[in-house]
Amino acid sequence: MFRVNSFIILCLFSFFYPLNSMGQGTLKVIYSEAVDVFEIMDNASMWHESSDSGYYKHFKKKFELSDKDQSLLEEYKKLRLKYYRPVAVSENTGLFNNNFDLPLTSFANAFYSSKSIGEALNVLATRTISATEKKFLVTFYKHFQDKITTMVRESAAFRSKIQEVQKVFKKGKVDAVVGKSFKFLNIDKTIKGIKIYPVWYPEDLEPRILNVGTVIILRANPINKWDSVKINELVEKAIELLLVIQSNNQKDNFSKIFLNKCQIKSNIALIDVFSSPLAVVLGKMFFEQNVLKKQFNQYREWSIHPWVNVYSKMLFSLVEKSLKEKETIESSEFVTNAAAICNDLVTLNTFLSIR
Repeated sequence: MFRVNSFIILCLFSFFYPLNSMGQGTLKVIYSEAVDVFEIMDNASMWHESSDSGYYKHFKKKFELSDKDQSLLEEYKKLRLKYYRPVAVSENTGLFNNNFDLPLTSFANAFYSSKSIGEALNVLATRTISATEKKFLVTFYKHFQDKITTMVRESAAFRSKIQEVQKVFKKGKVDAVVGKSFKFLNIDKTIKGIKIYPVWYPEDLEPRILNVGTVIILRANPINKWDSVKINELVEKAIELLLVIQSNNQKDNFSKIFLNKCQIKSNIALIDVFSSPLAVVLGKMFFEQNVLKKQFNQYREWSIHPWVNVYSKMLFSLVEKSLKEKETIESSEFVTNAAAICNDLVTLNTFLSIR
């Protein structure tokens, strides 16, 4: 059980890798009670359009929220909105996504980078909120403590689950693949690694994997739904995150050259033309190749999206060659060949359409 005492909330157990212990390209699955509790209550407040209503519905069904509960959730919502500054992003006019799945806020980052709720509140009080608002947050978490305790106790099961995932990551040489992806995409060297935080989720809901900043939030019920978590999709989501945080200059330059050589005219979203297939190759395909070795089947179905599925298979060997030769995504040979494959598919589609 977590307890509030002099603005410090103690952790159930410590299973937290500090960011400075991560080398560039590292992908770590980390349990943090601070993140767990924050995600539960932050979503239960329904403060943002991206908030997951599953948490609020669970609270309402299980606890029959009182007027006091509703009042505190509403006050929390107002506080979150007060300090919410939407990050200005350019529209997705090129081949790459410019948006995270969740809103990037300094408020959330305080919890993602802290070992306890108390530490996160101290960070917020130093950088963002007033002393009065800090006292409110302590009252807020203290009020809901009994309700959250059962959920956080279930989260203790994440400890063994995380160890299992790290073993699979090791077998799949995930750090090597992600590390090469960092270099291939020219990711800023100040970004050392990606953290995956598993957080409690109602047992009647399927797991969700979401990215924000350099963090991935894995919402899953640790008791009844963990078996539904697909490890290769965690790696794929990490690659999707890298594709978002690569420099806008690089995104724009690549998109201009690629689309000049492959003038695709269809209803396919531009993100699905190249970015989604590349995430499949770097995330799912290389991971499975390392795990399955000789049993790896490059030609199985990789996506339900027809274009993404076919183009991923055709892009695989090119990306594999580029990584071996330590090229980057900006390499003229890579861009030219990736666009040529795309153009071949467009030409084939045109040929089949007129026959």
